[in-house]
Amino acid sequence: MEWSKLYNLLAEMFDTEACLREVEAIWENDRWFSRDKFNLTAGYVAGVMESAGLKVEMLPLKADGKTKYFDWQMPIGWDAEMAVLRYADGEVIADYRTMPCQLTMYCPSTPGEVEGEVIVPEKDDPDTGKYRGKILLVSNSVSGWTAFADEVGAIGVISDIVRLFPGVRDTREEMYDECMWMGMSSKAKCFGMHLTPRQADELRRRMQAGPVRLRAEVKTRTYAGASYTVVGDLVGTEPELPAVLAYGHLYEPGANDNASGTGAILYLAKLLGEAV
Repeated sequence: MEWSKLYNLLAEMFDTEACLREVEAIWENDRWFSRDKFNLTAGYVAGVMESAGLKVEMLPLKADGKTKYFDWQMPIGWDAEMAVLRYADGEVIADYRTMPCQLTMYCPSTPGEVEGEVIVPEKDDPDTGKYRGKILLVSNSVSGWTAFADEVGAIGVISDIVRLFPGVRDTREEMYDECMWMGMSSKAKCFGMHLTPRQADELRRRMQAGPVRLRAEVKTRTYAGASYTVVGDLVGTEPELPAVLAYGHLYEPGANDNASGTGAILYLAKLLGEAV
């Protein structure tokens, strides 16, 4: 096959706006980064491929935190119902329902609403007793602090981590009202949440004036479930020829990682389905 002819033909047929609608539909579920939403994504992808004329299989993989497929150990299922972080007077700082990535993936539930003073920790501090019952404010990953937090009796870790990439994202201010998605150990006992740089700077400003107390409430669940790999087969006009494999990974919180890749594949499946 002369691939250049195929690429040129697809380029003429490709509708960018239609493709972006597929990306948005996938991202609308995946941005919550919970197993229940991932399963909605799998069902959506299967439905699109079936409507395009593909023979579809949804292959269930055990999401139990134990089972391995090749060299990948499947993470355990995790769903989030709500997570809110407030100042002691009730002013909301972070809300999972407004910005899902403000909740650290695998964050456990809190025992109702918990409250504690915010403190900036030091891992080599000999006086770890000062951290008991406190909320730790850090600027690197929550996962790097949860073991320490659990050991010293802190009730939570909040972070304003921003990773910079020269030429792509050079300054912290470029993400001043955004926050990074991050995960934590499913075995952690403390809660974990993320702040935007603006929110963290305001918190630090208040801390300079005196002790600041925050209240947090998180409702999540961790369970053994299933994660689906969706496979679609489109038989061409020359089925005796080798198969062409196109694949992308689902279940990531960012639209560009990888709703964009899967969305493009779905749209190409529609085009090829119409052409066969």
